[in-house]
Amino acid sequence: PLYIDSSVNIELAVRRFLWGKCINAGQTCIAPDYILCSRQVQAQILNQAKAVLDSWYTEQVQGSKHYCRIVSDKHFQRLKSLVHSSGTIALGGDMDASDRFISPTILVDVKPTDPIMGEEIFGPILPIINVESAFEAIQFINARPKPLTLYLFSSNAQVQELFIHQTHSGSMCINDTVMHYAGECTLYSFPLAECTP
Repeated sequence: PLYIDSSVNIELAVRRFLWGKCINAGQTCIAPDYILCSRQVQAQILNQAKAVLDSWYTEQVQGSKHYCRIVSDKHFQRLKSLVHSSGTIALGGDMDASDRFISPTILVDVKPTDPIMGEEIFGPILPIINVESAFEAIQFINARPKPLTLYLFSSNAQVQELFIHQTHSGSMCINDTVMHYAGECTLYSFPLAECTP
Protein backbone atom coordinates (compact mmCIF):
# COMPACT_ATOMS: atom_id res chain seq x y z
CA PRO A 1 0.00 0.00 0.00
CA LEU A 2 0.91 3.63 -0.56
CA TYR A 3 -0.82 6.42 1.33
CA ILE A 4 -0.35 10.00 0.14
CA ASP A 5 -1.80 13.17 1.59
CA SER A 6 -1.97 16.80 0.50
CA SER A 7 0.98 17.93 2.64
CA VAL A 8 3.61 16.82 0.11
CA ASN A 9 5.01 18.23 -3.11
CA ILE A 10 2.70 16.25 -5.40
CA GLU A 11 4.89 16.54 -8.49
CA LEU A 12 7.92 15.11 -6.72
CA ALA A 13 5.88 12.47 -4.92
CA VAL A 14 4.35 11.29 -8.21
CA ARG A 15 7.82 11.05 -9.77
CA ARG A 16 9.02 8.98 -6.84
CA PHE A 17 6.16 6.51 -6.62
CA LEU A 18 5.82 6.08 -10.39
CA TRP A 19 9.54 5.36 -10.53
CA GLY A 20 9.02 2.62 -7.93
CA LYS A 21 6.08 1.26 -9.91
CA CYS A 22 7.75 1.39 -13.33
CA ILE A 23 10.95 -0.43 -12.39
CA ASN A 24 10.73 -3.69 -14.36
CA ALA A 25 7.16 -2.67 -15.33
CA GLY A 26 6.02 -3.17 -11.74
CA GLN A 27 7.21 -6.78 -11.66
CA THR A 28 8.99 -6.50 -8.33
CA CYS A 29 7.76 -7.64 -4.94
CA ILE A 30 8.30 -4.16 -3.43
CA ALA A 31 6.57 -2.10 -6.13
CA PRO A 32 3.69 0.03 -4.83
CA ASP A 33 0.56 -2.09 -5.28
CA TYR A 34 -2.21 0.46 -4.71
CA ILE A 35 -2.68 4.07 -3.62
CA LEU A 36 -4.86 5.30 -0.77
CA CYS A 37 -5.69 9.02 -1.04
CA SER A 38 -8.50 11.56 -1.09
CA ARG A 39 -10.31 12.46 -4.31
CA GLN A 40 -8.58 15.85 -4.24
CA VAL A 41 -5.13 14.24 -4.10
CA GLN A 42 -6.21 11.73 -6.75
CA ALA A 43 -6.98 14.61 -9.13
CA GLN A 44 -3.55 16.11 -8.46
CA ILE A 45 -1.86 12.74 -9.07
CA LEU A 46 -3.63 12.31 -12.41
CA ASN A 47 -2.67 15.88 -13.42
CA GLN A 48 1.00 15.12 -12.82
CA ALA A 49 1.32 11.47 -13.82
CA LYS A 50 0.95 11.84 -17.58
CA ALA A 51 3.56 14.60 -17.76
CA VAL A 52 5.99 12.55 -15.66
CA LEU A 53 5.53 9.42 -17.77
CA ASP A 54 5.82 11.38 -21.02
CA SER A 55 9.08 12.91 -19.80
CA TRP A 56 10.49 9.43 -19.12
CA TYR A 57 9.13 7.42 -22.03
CA THR A 58 7.64 9.98 -24.49
CA GLU A 59 4.00 9.71 -25.50
CA GLN A 60 4.84 6.43 -27.28
CA VAL A 61 5.76 4.33 -24.26
CA GLN A 62 5.84 1.12 -26.27
CA GLY A 63 8.67 2.49 -28.41
CA SER A 64 10.81 3.48 -25.43
CA LYS A 65 13.97 1.44 -24.89
CA HIS A 66 13.70 2.29 -21.18
CA TYR A 67 10.45 0.41 -20.49
CA CYS A 68 10.40 -3.36 -20.24
CA ARG A 69 7.79 -5.99 -21.09
CA ILE A 70 5.64 -8.39 -19.12
CA VAL A 71 7.51 -11.59 -18.30
CA SER A 72 5.16 -14.12 -19.99
CA ASP A 73 2.00 -14.45 -22.08
CA LYS A 74 0.19 -16.00 -19.10
CA HIS A 75 1.12 -13.09 -16.84
CA PHE A 76 0.12 -10.59 -19.57
CA GLN A 77 -3.35 -12.18 -19.82
CA ARG A 78 -3.75 -12.16 -16.02
CA LEU A 79 -2.93 -8.44 -15.86
CA LYS A 80 -5.19 -7.63 -18.81
CA SER A 81 -8.07 -9.42 -17.08
CA LEU A 82 -7.46 -7.51 -13.84
CA VAL A 83 -7.51 -4.15 -15.64
CA HIS A 84 -10.74 -4.92 -17.50
CA SER A 85 -12.55 -6.20 -14.39
CA SER A 86 -11.63 -3.43 -11.94
CA GLY A 87 -12.40 0.27 -11.71
CA THR A 88 -11.97 2.71 -14.59
CA ILE A 89 -8.82 3.42 -16.59
CA ALA A 90 -7.83 7.04 -15.89
CA LEU A 91 -4.37 6.90 -17.46
CA GLY A 92 -2.62 4.44 -19.75
CA GLY A 93 -4.31 1.11 -20.39
CA ASP A 94 -2.53 0.52 -23.70
CA MET A 95 -1.80 -3.16 -24.32
CA ASP A 96 -0.20 -5.25 -27.06
CA ALA A 97 -0.26 -9.01 -26.51
CA SER A 98 2.19 -9.69 -29.36
CA ASP A 99 4.79 -7.56 -27.54
CA ARG A 100 3.62 -8.38 -23.99
CA PHE A 101 3.36 -4.61 -23.51
CA ILE A 102 1.17 -2.89 -20.93
CA SER A 103 1.66 0.84 -20.47
CA PRO A 104 1.82 2.33 -16.96
CA THR A 105 -1.84 2.38 -15.99
CA ILE A 106 -3.74 4.14 -13.21
CA LEU A 107 -7.23 2.95 -12.27
CA VAL A 108 -9.82 5.02 -10.40
CA ASP A 109 -13.26 4.18 -8.97
CA VAL A 110 -11.72 0.97 -7.66
CA LYS A 111 -13.64 -0.92 -5.00
CA PRO A 112 -11.87 -2.93 -2.28
CA THR A 113 -13.70 -6.00 -3.61
CA ASP A 114 -12.50 -5.58 -7.22
CA PRO A 115 -10.35 -8.44 -8.55
CA ILE A 116 -7.26 -6.22 -8.76
CA MET A 117 -7.37 -5.75 -4.99
CA GLY A 118 -7.48 -9.49 -4.31
CA GLU A 119 -3.87 -10.34 -5.11
CA GLU A 120 -0.43 -8.83 -5.65
CA ILE A 121 -0.54 -7.10 -9.02
CA PHE A 122 3.09 -7.59 -10.05
CA GLY A 123 2.67 -5.32 -13.07
CA PRO A 124 2.48 -1.65 -14.18
CA ILE A 125 -1.06 -1.11 -12.92
CA LEU A 126 -1.78 1.22 -10.00
CA PRO A 127 -5.32 1.27 -8.58
CA ILE A 128 -6.45 4.17 -6.43
CA ILE A 129 -8.80 3.67 -3.48
CA ASN A 130 -10.24 6.88 -2.06
CA VAL A 131 -10.02 7.48 1.69
CA GLU A 132 -10.73 10.68 3.57
CA SER A 133 -8.05 10.54 6.25
CA ALA A 134 -4.89 8.86 7.49
CA PHE A 135 -7.04 7.02 10.05
CA GLU A 136 -9.21 5.55 7.29
CA ALA A 137 -6.10 4.52 5.35
CA ILE A 138 -4.66 2.81 8.44
CA GLN A 139 -7.91 0.93 9.01
CA PHE A 140 -7.90 -0.19 5.36
CA ILE A 141 -4.29 -1.39 5.57
CA ASN A 142 -4.80 -3.17 8.89
CA ALA A 143 -7.89 -5.00 7.62
CA ARG A 144 -5.77 -6.76 4.97
CA PRO A 145 -2.81 -9.15 5.20
CA LYS A 146 0.38 -7.47 6.42
CA PRO A 147 2.21 -5.96 3.44
CA LEU A 148 5.83 -6.69 2.58
CA THR A 149 6.40 -2.93 2.25
CA LEU A 150 4.32 0.11 3.15
CA TYR A 151 4.88 3.49 1.50
CA LEU A 152 3.84 6.76 3.09
CA PHE A 153 3.99 10.17 1.43
CA SER A 154 3.35 12.87 4.01
CA SER A 155 5.30 15.84 5.33
CA ASN A 156 3.19 15.79 8.49
CA ALA A 157 5.24 14.33 11.37
CA GLN A 158 2.07 13.31 13.26
CA VAL A 159 0.81 11.32 10.26
CA GLN A 160 4.21 9.67 9.94
CA GLU A 161 4.10 8.66 13.61
CA LEU A 162 0.58 7.27 13.22
CA PHE A 163 1.68 4.97 10.40
CA ILE A 164 4.88 3.95 12.17
CA HIS A 165 3.05 2.96 15.35
CA GLN A 166 -0.35 1.81 14.10
CA THR A 167 0.51 -0.36 11.07
CA HIS A 168 2.60 -3.50 10.63
CA SER A 169 4.61 -4.32 7.52
CA GLY A 170 7.85 -5.98 6.51
CA SER A 171 9.35 -2.55 5.86
CA MET A 172 8.26 1.06 5.57
CA CYS A 173 9.59 3.87 3.42
CA ILE A 174 8.50 7.47 3.94
CA ASN A 175 8.43 9.94 1.03
CA ASP A 176 10.08 7.61 -1.44
CA THR A 177 9.71 4.12 -2.88
CA VAL A 178 12.11 1.21 -3.28
CA MET A 179 15.09 3.17 -1.91
CA HIS A 180 14.86 1.46 1.48
CA TYR A 181 15.79 -1.79 -0.27
CA ALA A 182 19.32 -0.45 -0.76
CA GLY A 183 19.85 -0.24 3.02
CA GLU A 184 19.61 -2.61 5.93
CA CYS A 185 17.06 -0.78 8.10
CA THR A 186 13.33 -1.42 7.91
CA LEU A 187 12.26 2.21 8.08
CA TYR A 188 13.51 5.05 5.94
CA SER A 189 12.24 8.60 5.83
CA PHE A 190 13.21 10.90 2.99
CA PRO A 191 12.59 14.64 2.81
CA LEU A 192 10.63 15.79 -0.21
CA ALA A 193 13.39 18.14 -1.33
CA GLU A 194 14.26 18.63 -4.96
CA CYS A 195 15.81 15.57 -6.53
CA THR A 196 15.39 13.38 -9.57
CA PRO A 197 14.67 9.67 -9.40
